[in-house]
Amino acid sequence: MKGIKFQRENKLLKAIILTVGIGIAMTNPYFGLYLSRGIAKEISKRLDSNKALDERAIRRGLYQLKRQKFIEYKILPNNKVKAELTKKGRKRFEIYNFEDLKIKPSRNWDKKWRIVIFDIPEKKKGAREALREKLKKLGFFRIQKSVWVYPYECKDEIDFVCEFFNVENYVLYFSAPLESDHSLRKYFKLI
Repeated sequence: MKGIKFQRENKLLKAIILTVGIGIAMTNPYFGLYLSRGIAKEISKRLDSNKALDERAIRRGLYQLKRQKFIEYKILPNNKVKAELTKKGRKRFEIYNFEDLKIKPSRNWDKKWRIVIFDIPEKKKGAREALREKLKKLGFFRIQKSVWVYPYECKDEIDFVCEFFNVENYVLYFSAPLESDHSLRKYFKLI
């Protein structure tokens, strides 16, 4: 990809895109770019940094993202300007959300297993392999090549992953108790 290099080392641009994507970044045309504490705090949180951010670095990042057509500015009725993602920016936002996707475990397990079963055709082999890899990264346990289990609710996350790979018609998600699940309980440290 020419232009901005969205590599791991450019965490600031990624944090800005994620912040703009959730609708937080707001600017003021009379004072150049006005960065509220909320914006800087959100970007800082996404960078896993407790240090104060350099406003100039954020301004440069926003300028670079605008120049590369990842964001655009919209004038609001109150004379403020809102930074929004373009179509290109929304695609990048989705990719970043996908990369950062995690399933938050519940405090109490309801003794049901979330089961993902898929039968993805050979013509979508790449998506099938990518889905397996993502399930593994999310912490699922593989029972068979196309049968994976997880102890906590994760329907929204699975729907997002399936939509991302465009395989939602080939994937079945359900929850059920399983007999003889001692090894699974041990694997997920539920014993």
